[in-house]
Amino acid sequence: MDARDAPGADSELNSVLDAIADDVHRYSAAARDQIMTEFAAAIAQARKHLPRHARAAAVGALRNARATALAVVKRNTALELAGRKKAAVAARRKARRRAATTYPKQPHYHVAPLLH
Repeated sequence: MDARDAPGADSELNSVLDAIADDVHRYSAAARDQIMTEFAAAIAQARKHLPRHARAAAVGALRNARATALAVVKRNTALELAGRKKAAVAARRKARRRAATTYPKQPHYHVAPLLH
């Protein structure tokens, strides 16, 4: 069950969760673009400079490494998103509890501090 589907979920929490998701996905997209760029350059370098008999193995190894790096980014994105959402929901609950707590009234008179 997503935090947005919870009964009584408010629009402020939804907007915070959407902003968190946008931020995490933007960072993730940048990381994926960086990985794709670096591995594309490495594959082009291998195709250009390696002997013909070594190209296929080198390109295959680079593709496997790229797939592994992209899988790590995907996993880290999911973990980051879940952690940030959990923290946002917990902070919202804490704020609601704090707002609902009644504190005893302070006395109306002023007490002067003791001077030494």
